[in-house]
Amino acid sequence: MAEIIVSPLLQVVFDKLANPLLEHIADRLSLKKEVRKLQQTLYVIQAVLADAEEQQLTNGALRIWLTELKEVAYEMEDLLDEFSLEAMRSRNRGFAERSCFPIPSLQVRQVDCVDLLHRLKQIKEKLELLAEEKSNFHLRNTDSYRDTSKRGRRQTGSLIIESEVLGREEDKCRIIDQLLSSNNSSPGDIPVVSIVGLGGLGKTTLAQLVYNKDTVAAQFDLKIWVCVGDDFDLVKIMVSIIESASKNKCDIFEMDVLQFRLHEILLGKRYLLVLDDVWNEDDCEWEKLRMPLRSGVEGSRIIVTTRSKKVAMIMESTCTLQLEGLSDDDCWTLFKQRAFGNKEKEHQNLFPIGRKIVKKCGGVPLAAKTLGSLMRFKREEREWLVVQESDLWDVSQSGNGILPALRLSYSHLPPHLKACFAYCAIFPKNYIIKREKLVQLWVAAVVGNEFKMLEHDNITEDLSEVRHSTVVCNFSLYTVPEALYAATKLRSLILLLPKGDLGEVPHGIFSSFRHLWVLDLSGSGIKKLHDSISSNIFLRYLDISNTHIENLPEAICSLQNLLVLNLSNCYNLIELPIGMFTLYKLRHLIINGCGRLITMPPWIGKLQYLQTLSVFIVGKDAGQHLNQLKNLNLGGELTIRQLQNIRDAAEATEAHLIGKRDLKSLSLLGK
Repeated sequence: MAEIIVSPLLQVVFDKLANPLLEHIADRLSLKKEVRKLQQTLYVIQAVLADAEEQQLTNGALRIWLTELKEVAYEMEDLLDEFSLEAMRSRNRGFAERSCFPIPSLQVRQVDCVDLLHRLKQIKEKLELLAEEKSNFHLRNTDSYRDTSKRGRRQTGSLIIESEVLGREEDKCRIIDQLLSSNNSSPGDIPVVSIVGLGGLGKTTLAQLVYNKDTVAAQFDLKIWVCVGDDFDLVKIMVSIIESASKNKCDIFEMDVLQFRLHEILLGKRYLLVLDDVWNEDDCEWEKLRMPLRSGVEGSRIIVTTRSKKVAMIMESTCTLQLEGLSDDDCWTLFKQRAFGNKEKEHQNLFPIGRKIVKKCGGVPLAAKTLGSLMRFKREEREWLVVQESDLWDVSQSGNGILPALRLSYSHLPPHLKACFAYCAIFPKNYIIKREKLVQLWVAAVVGNEFKMLEHDNITEDLSEVRHSTVVCNFSLYTVPEALYAATKLRSLILLLPKGDLGEVPHGIFSSFRHLWVLDLSGSGIKKLHDSISSNIFLRYLDISNTHIENLPEAICSLQNLLVLNLSNCYNLIELPIGMFTLYKLRHLIINGCGRLITMPPWIGKLQYLQTLSVFIVGKDAGQHLNQLKNLNLGGELTIRQLQNIRDAAEATEAHLIGKRDLKSLSLLGK
């Protein structure tokens, strides 16, 4: 069951409500009061949203409430985009009147202000109803809410069966050396050894191995084990330390008394303290705990296990061990122990499949153990093949398997990063994702989490709520599957055509998906884009790289929200639209590999947010000179062609290439 994430979407809505252009339109249409009420209602909902998102997995009614909120937030964002479009059109009209060069007539869909006002009223009413309904769930305000008990707090202890641990001998010896060696730390400071690594790698296991070693035990007067977890509650931690050290229950809950009691217990003692599974990144909280810990004598040590390098830094670790994954052989041994027990010889036919399954573990011992346990009651080769060919993260839903161990890492991501992580579900298995492209997609589209990867011949489900989709098209049919047109709320569409012979983009894509933000037709073989693309006013990302297209329609210049235009390796591309300078939001214009392109559209320098311009062709006409680069903060790679058209040294100096410090590569070419 996918988690419903509304926080990043709501934040986007807040940002758009605060846009000066939108405020100008609201003032012009006498809507300032309505917008203010909208903001106030959103604040009321946002205050409890973190609690709602956390409780949704155990509360079906709350999940329905979040779903309705998400739909209203999407409606609101679409509406605000249309208001913003009217604001941009107004601004561009003024820009045209002040300009001495022509602006082409753009095919922009006219905004019906009466319709917008009616929709705004409807959205406000829906939000007010949702704000009233939230009281039914007794949600807590985000500012005061830190109760993590509902997460099923993970507990660990110090005991371990050493013979069952594999592949950690070298790491164990390194930690022991740090514990037993002399240390030149500052007087009064207790040296900290941190073990850092992903969930499930065996950080706790390694700490247990060290903790129970006889040579370590002989070195210390006291050994203390405390599982901290994600809730860094100082009172609970100090009570746990006292109870572990004294082996008696502690009923003290006053901070001052606790600090004094802990000071008494540690005074004059050489102790070893293990703080397992630490998440706290607040150095002030750590300092409060460290004060009573300084009571121990020289030779005392603290071991910390954590998933965060920042935690290790905050705790001023004298040694940090970055834990790596186990070898395939060690993972295979762990897997066999769980999958076969003492009956290995009876099931050797399953070994080849099992080894392939183990490779999916990525060196994570918890994954090997969990998968092994899953396979223990499966003895048919076909059952093992199903697991081998499936997605690893779908194979275990048990309460103590892989997902709960990794979910904590996911839970600690801020909402916008959760959405980024979830967006990757749009790509098919084994798809190679280029880093730059993924970042651009995140910027353009990530505010929701309704993702679907579809195959042309296997679309049987309801697509009405799908927002982001990749479609693997049929090898023999160069068309978009008809069933896809039911996804009228689609915001991201990535078409994967194996043979790249689409020819022309079906008109239905532009007319059916009015709210499209991302359209990726790379490698599709298209030769022409229809003017009807102008109706996709929300489009932020357009990728038609590696296609046969020769020119772009001027209608492209109607896409006032466009952030990324990727035309790389369009070998037949001859020219770009003359009005591209009106795409004032454009950040990335990628035109490397367009060998037949011989001129640039004028006034590229007007695109003040442009970060990527892979090629600039110096021209002779106004608006095409090298000084167009003057105010652009470009990064990545830049190739400047047709240098012979530079008029003089002053023009070259005015381009201010020396100030573009984010450039990684600069190529200068003549004819």
